[in-house]
Amino acid sequence: TAHQWFGHLIGYGIPEERAFLVESLAKYAELVMVERRYGPKAMQALIAWEADRFAHARLAPIAIATPLIDAEDTEDMYSRATLAFACLRSRLGDGPIVSALHEVAARVKQTGRPVQSLDFVLALKRASGKAGEPAVDRLLLGSLPIEAALMQSGCSMDGLH
Repeated sequence: TAHQWFGHLIGYGIPEERAFLVESLAKYAELVMVERRYGPKAMQALIAWEADRFAHARLAPIAIATPLIDAEDTEDMYSRATLAFACLRSRLGDGPIVSALHEVAARVKQTGRPVQSLDFVLALKRASGKAGEPAVDRLLLGSLPIEAALMQSGCSMDGLH
């Protein structure tokens, strides 16, 4: 359901948009659903599993990264996205993320045209305010290795909550 909603309702599955609107936002939905259905410990286990999977998928996990909205590698679309959205949830809460999703969905409904990944990121920056903008920039638009982006955003690979 999350893949259909994110990928086809707001982004229309346009190949130029890569996978952010489909896969990365579905990983956000997974975090929320696992936490609500099975509790915070299960969500933490998912985050730990994705951190481990990411570390094992990269020969140089501390290398410069493609911005998450442009990423095409499996470990980015799934594992790095999980870590980024776990950090954003920890720092901003779900309110700004859901607000940004509502904003872009309303735009699609009004215009009948798909949104782009950057449209969601800009909506998230507006919803999170000045205090949240740096974390959004680092985690979704930046090219820092994920460990550095998490640390600079007040999170860590093993301490997300």
